[in-house]
Amino acid sequence: MTSIILGGAAQGAEARGPTSGRESALAFVKKHCAECHAGTAAKGQLLLNKVAGNPAEDRSEAQLWSRMLERLKAGEMPPHGHPAPAAAEVDALAKWLMLELAHSQVRADPRPSGGNHVPHELLFGKVQTGPTASDARIWRSRLPLYENFFARVIRLDNPRLKPKPLDYKQEIAIPLYDYSPPWGIGSNEGFKDYSALDRVDEAELGILMSNASVAAELILTRPRRKSKELVGAILDLRDSREPSAKQIDAALNELFQLAILRQPTAEELKKYAGFLAKNQKSLGNELGLHTTLTAVLLHPESIYRLETVRGTADAQGRIMLAPRVLADAIAYALTEQAPDAELLRAVQAGELKSREQVGRQVARLLADETTMQYRILQFFREYFGYTAAPEVFKDEKTLKEAGIAAYWPEALPYDTDHLALLILRDDRDVLKELLTTRRGYVDYLRGPDFVKGKPPVAPAPKRHVGTHYNYDSDTWSPFVPVAFPAQQRAGILTQPSWLIAHSTNFDNHAIERGKWIRERLLGGTLPDVPITVEAKLPDDPQRTLRQRMEVTRQTFCWQCHQKMNPLGLPFEQFDHFGRYRTDELGKPVDTSGEIVAGGDPKLDGPVKNAFELLERLAGSERVQQVFVRHAFRFWMGRNETPADAPILQEAYRAYRDGGGSMKALVTSLLTSDAFLYRFSPQAKR
Repeated sequence: MTSIILGGAAQGAEARGPTSGRESALAFVKKHCAECHAGTAAKGQLLLNKVAGNPAEDRSEAQLWSRMLERLKAGEMPPHGHPAPAAAEVDALAKWLMLELAHSQVRADPRPSGGNHVPHELLFGKVQTGPTASDARIWRSRLPLYENFFARVIRLDNPRLKPKPLDYKQEIAIPLYDYSPPWGIGSNEGFKDYSALDRVDEAELGILMSNASVAAELILTRPRRKSKELVGAILDLRDSREPSAKQIDAALNELFQLAILRQPTAEELKKYAGFLAKNQKSLGNELGLHTTLTAVLLHPESIYRLETVRGTADAQGRIMLAPRVLADAIAYALTEQAPDAELLRAVQAGELKSREQVGRQVARLLADETTMQYRILQFFREYFGYTAAPEVFKDEKTLKEAGIAAYWPEALPYDTDHLALLILRDDRDVLKELLTTRRGYVDYLRGPDFVKGKPPVAPAPKRHVGTHYNYDSDTWSPFVPVAFPAQQRAGILTQPSWLIAHSTNFDNHAIERGKWIRERLLGGTLPDVPITVEAKLPDDPQRTLRQRMEVTRQTFCWQCHQKMNPLGLPFEQFDHFGRYRTDELGKPVDTSGEIVAGGDPKLDGPVKNAFELLERLAGSERVQQVFVRHAFRFWMGRNETPADAPILQEAYRAYRDGGGSMKALVTSLLTSDAFLYRFSPQAKR
């Protein structure tokens, strides 16, 4: 098996050094770790006494070694009172592990939350160059993409359904005739569109069959119209008593073009023509045709995104995606719709066979405001998680005690959406602006009430302007961003939508907020809560949240909570409705916090409040690189691996050199080897 190429490094186990490296690592564990991390009483449930020293071949071992090294470098191990290893020993262990992982043949953890297990230094340390690729895959369509397929099939020239433009604000964008969504948008933590996680089960297949049957009925019941028919050949076949082979082929060609925007192959024509003849013989003309149309509408390409390759591989075992497959991949990545006319024209003209040609199509689509309003905004939504605000239950008693007469959390994500779009239109220092801007929109959904002749987007209850924002103004306009006071708001993490999304019914959730910052901005990892631990704070309304969180300072808990609590507690200057406050329970609110083991010594240290924390994070190179890692995951639909280091470094350079441009970052990712190439199924790796 050939090793993954990383920057021209030597290949194979020999390149990782002699056995002494592994022996030294095992000796280190025996000397410094085994005493506390062995048997059923292992500290922190971290078992190290039986490690084999093979992180390059075993994923669980790779994660164990990475976790151990992270705690060593953070000064958490060995615990106070035990002899600490020499810095040279830790450095030697780190170098050995990095080299092992760089040549690892272990596939990355497929879960969205598992990406951070690849050490950051391995991806952004030494400058890397060299070719890589992604695995060939079959990727289940996300719901909006399936919705768009279904809408295209049943609504073209169909008088029974009135067209409605897509709305980027909606996940399920199109109300459809007698239609059942086959699956939700995903319940995974973080990004919802991961290729390795979703398949079609038996229940979903039943829904897909029902939807296809509805679509076939709508096609076959179209009345004849004087204008040019969009499904004329299908209707000719419907109305013909003895259709010719030519008519059958024409109808199948038309249906393939309608459903999956391509002509059927000769093999497919023969297969479906035979299927039609069999159905008509046993079921009659009308039902036989309906059954055949239903089968075509269940074609795998209507349910899955196929990213497979054929042909001769290059020296690295890679094959570039075929032009039509690339057209699909580009369109889905940026629009979640089928390729537009220009992409299909480029395929026919042979203009989608190089990185430069792909780059021109990506740039064209990114220049469209709709792309920004949908796909890039979708990344921001899933990355920050602020759209979960309406899902956080607040009961009537809680609302009454807070003095909130009309609570409408569904409106708050729209304010944040439009702030993100405002920043995206400038496309300068995007992440920094997202974290620190003093600008914002207030009650954006009330805007259409003030536009003559246009109905409101949603029923806005009567309430004061800016209930959650500590804001009121006689000159307020929902369409104009306001400038918040410098010490009241700073970026998305101080928007009511994000604060509520990371709260509970009764209180803030400082631990969850700190966990979000640790994982999404610092690129850290945190273990799951042990099943033996009841993760619940004491219920005492006379004590502040900070005081009640003191229970997490117990030795067993604090190893993890010291990485979360000090990051989340600065946001105590807001209540759990997102309102700025200066006191809690009649005393000045404590907003102090600290960055501990942030991965960059420049980041570590105390902070006075959330604003100082956000300013420090926004100016960090590491935080920007972690942001790039998350963008990679979103647009590639998988976690990064050590082999992706050249791509991530190039994407970061594009973002940095472009002045913090989101368009530059996305363009770099969608013209990278990971996007363009797939490993040949026959290649040994």
